[in-house]
Amino acid sequence: MNKEYIDVTSYKGEGYKPLVDYRTWRVAILRYCEELEVRNLKTMQKHMESDEVFILLDGNCTLFTGGKEDTIQDIDGIAMKPLELYNVKRGYGIPIPWTKMVLY
Repeated sequence: MNKEYIDVTSYKGEGYKPLVDYRTWRVAILRYCEELEVRNLKTMQKHMESDEVFILLDGNCTLFTGGKEDTIQDIDGIAMKPLELYNVKRGYGIPIPWTKMVLY
């Protein structure tokens, strides 16, 4: 197969690594790193312009949201299941603790 029009990439390190950026979207891998353990979380991020999609490929992960207010409120979590798609609506805060690999 001619690979000049197919990029194949992977990431086996710790933490977050964008693999593809294209215009307004990105595909990245997030692997376990200690700073994302629940006891180490200090902030959440909020995507105001688009939803954010997560897929757990392997391992375990709880996906948390922090409400739609300007400050973190109403923290809620869902235990992710491998190979199911989770779409977090724009405007909700999210940290991502304890995962082996998440693609979004």
